[in-house]
Amino acid sequence: MGHSWFLRTVLLLFALPEGWSKPVITPDAPHLVILKGKQLYLRCHDDADVNAGRVRWLRDKGRRIEGELKDDEASVILLNITETQHMGNYTCENTETEEKSSIYIYVKDLGSAFVRRMVNDLQVRKGEEITLPCLVTDPAVSHLSLQTCNGSALPAALTFITHPQGGITIRNVSKAFEGCYFCAGQLDQKPVKSREYNLVVRLGE
Repeated sequence: MGHSWFLRTVLLLFALPEGWSKPVITPDAPHLVILKGKQLYLRCHDDADVNAGRVRWLRDKGRRIEGELKDDEASVILLNITETQHMGNYTCENTETEEKSSIYIYVKDLGSAFVRRMVNDLQVRKGEEITLPCLVTDPAVSHLSLQTCNGSALPAALTFITHPQGGITIRNVSKAFEGCYFCAGQLDQKPVKSREYNLVVRLGE
């Protein structure tokens, strides 16, 4: 009898997590495009029977959440004026089950297809990788690529990967990669470019 009760308890414990639902974000989409200066509204709740409503918003890299409002059933982000610093990934987490759902926010800037950065000097050690933080403000930007500022060809050994939500990452940096670069793309069949980035490669420690 005791063995049977123990077995049922173990099976129940393993079955419970599968029944937990992920938090529900409104609007229900992988990303949302908001025109700069317009309102951003996000709502998150949890339909789980247990611990429903215990949700919170998180931002990537621990950035501060602005405009968060909470009630017994949901957590809301309301920004009346959205700026490019509000771009990024927003994650809603159930604090009890630790289940998460996410949405990426683009803040479309009609004056710039790329987020403007204050710091344009990038330092990296030889052999490591470096990311140029040229995030696009509009997911319609296509053909994202890396170019040199003087128009010359990229160094022969230079390889990179692109991601509109993360920028351009250069792999296995060597001293020959040192120089000035910018990110380029196309929007509405017209060329667009980011600000220039000066890459400095350090040798050793």
